[in-house]
Amino acid sequence: MTSELDLLLKESESSLLVRSKVVDTVLTSFSSLCDISFFLISHNREIIEQSPNTRLPSELLSRLESSQEHNPQSKGTILSEETTSITVKFSLFHRGSFLGWLILTLKKHPESAKPSLLIKPISTSVEMTMKCFELSELNDNNQARLLQYSSEKKHLQARYETIAMENLAVRMEIEQANLMLAKDIKLTEQKFQKLFATSPFPQFLFDFTKVREWLLKIRAQKIELNSYLSQISEEACSHLLQSKCIVANQTAQIYFKAPTSSQLKSIALKLLPPKSLIQFLLLLNESLDHPNHEPIQVELYTVTSDKKQALLQIGHLEQNWSMVSLYCLDITDRVEMEEGLIQAKMQAEVASLAKSKFLAVVSHELRTPLNGIIGFTSLLMDTLVTKEQLNHLHYIIQSSQRLNSLVTDILDFVRLESNDFEVELQEFNLSSMLEDTVAHCLVAATAKGLKILYSETESASVKITSDPVIIQKILDILISNAIKFTSAGHVRIHTRINHKMSGSSLIIEVEDTGIGIKPEHLSSLFLPFSQSDSSITRCYDGLGIGLTICHRLCELLQGSITVDSVPNQGSKFIAEIPVKLNHETKESVSETAISVAVAEDCPTNAAMLKEVLQAFGISAHFFTDGLQIVHGAAKQPYNIILMDIYMPQLDGVEAAKQIFAFNQNQGINTYIIAVSASVTLSDKRRCQNAGIQDFVAKPFRPLDIKAAIERGKQWLSSQPNLTLV
Repeated sequence: MTSELDLLLKESESSLLVRSKVVDTVLTSFSSLCDISFFLISHNREIIEQSPNTRLPSELLSRLESSQEHNPQSKGTILSEETTSITVKFSLFHRGSFLGWLILTLKKHPESAKPSLLIKPISTSVEMTMKCFELSELNDNNQARLLQYSSEKKHLQARYETIAMENLAVRMEIEQANLMLAKDIKLTEQKFQKLFATSPFPQFLFDFTKVREWLLKIRAQKIELNSYLSQISEEACSHLLQSKCIVANQTAQIYFKAPTSSQLKSIALKLLPPKSLIQFLLLLNESLDHPNHEPIQVELYTVTSDKKQALLQIGHLEQNWSMVSLYCLDITDRVEMEEGLIQAKMQAEVASLAKSKFLAVVSHELRTPLNGIIGFTSLLMDTLVTKEQLNHLHYIIQSSQRLNSLVTDILDFVRLESNDFEVELQEFNLSSMLEDTVAHCLVAATAKGLKILYSETESASVKITSDPVIIQKILDILISNAIKFTSAGHVRIHTRINHKMSGSSLIIEVEDTGIGIKPEHLSSLFLPFSQSDSSITRCYDGLGIGLTICHRLCELLQGSITVDSVPNQGSKFIAEIPVKLNHETKESVSETAISVAVAEDCPTNAAMLKEVLQAFGISAHFFTDGLQIVHGAAKQPYNIILMDIYMPQLDGVEAAKQIFAFNQNQGINTYIIAVSASVTLSDKRRCQNAGIQDFVAKPFRPLDIKAAIERGKQWLSSQPNLTLV
């Protein structure tokens, strides 16, 4: 699609080329033989330049053909011919591109030849001049003039729009002053003409005497007018249409496209559809009690049946309604813009939904095989293998964890960009979370010969309420980053609780002895896809979005993150997150009292879950789709269920709804944990709306499953009338 600027430059090029070449040549050669007026017309029929004090008749302008009907070999064409003048049209091209038209009007000098005799030499002159620059380019001078012309034109257009807006604002102020004045004087047709003849709004003066009498009669009968009018709309409309329009101003005539003022007076109220007539009657009824009423939005038509939208306002009412001022404010453009915005919003929501579905599919398809690779490799490392096999397994798990980290970072970044993250406040134990995170990062640290040191102040014995998933993500990013950019030495993690008057906050400090950060790079450290030095990308893995994600997650929890760094000595990241504290602890239900089931359609993931649960001493029943788990839970209820979300026959969410409904009637408490490779906010909300209490993302670590089951036990122990099965 050609941009507005391209069109502007094209029109300017047409003007400069033709004005400097063709027009000057013709005027110089033939102005002594006849009076010549010229018009340069753009390809979209706009007059770019013309001779002073001249006007091109609109009927001639409308006779110009479209640009597709022209070819560079076409000659001059006569548009109109009279005794003393003739108008000729030339199509203008440059390098095969249609520029527009040159229109010449030739008027006869006294005692000179007829203009028609000059058509052939002028056509030859135009044709030859066009050929001269057909193969030429704009020179530097013309190029400078072209840019200056386009700049000045844009400036003038902007200035014109500003002046037009200022003019409208002033006229609206005058209009309001006139309306106020109309309320204080006895309005007559002559006074109305003086006040509103040049109003920017369509203005009418009506005699609504009979309508007033009819409304008062209905009110005397104590009838509810709104329902009454809707029942007998035809009668109501007929009373209104009998009203007399005394006068309409010039703006109303233009707005409603009426050929004459008298025609507009005779059909004024007929331009409102029946529904809008009822609205207007209700407005008139309201004005009996409230003189300062609000305008109403109505649909109306022009004389040519064009649909419009307007705000209809009663500006002045005589006591007997013999002189009623009525004016319209055109809001057609605003309504169309609002409808366009609604359509754009709907399209954006559809696009967002499609994006979310695509993200969910990509997430699921990538995470599901990664879950099997990482899980079984971890389990295989705990078996009897040779030293060489163990070394190979280390490489496999490092590569798979790196791939998982990249996939997770990309998906998390996309979710943050689209506001797909939601804070879920839960009570958790920071000490356990820290141990799990350190254990997860220990393999990478040990491979580089690094020590991981961590200490806690107070937080070990305190239950913290915040979002454990987000805090664990922040911890994981900071510790992984510290290990990645440290080749020797240690990584130290320190957590503490900071008590303030405004509340408590969790302080997480991650310090390393790595490469550090230069002072000039600190300002861009949390920007996406940036690293402190371009050479870092070649030396270290990563996309450069980890710290950006960390920064935005801290902001999501109403917290902050700062950094202290010295090049070649190390860095220290400090995250501060508001939390609530709870020193109470709850006893968990014994493991032997809990029955566990797993619904998983992927054989690889099912086998892995079986190994993980057995390692924790938990025996579980396994099902391969949603229908099986529903039927199985009906025969043998379970207290904890690990539920995959996307399964054949019946998905996990619908299966959970049916299990909850059945167990509620039986008085059985069930804690369902969603285990899914889809981690979008819509998927999590869908699980929450179904009553699913917990969510574990694939690929998961064995400790993630253990922590979720422990949370399930805590929840079960807190429920009244607990029934264990």
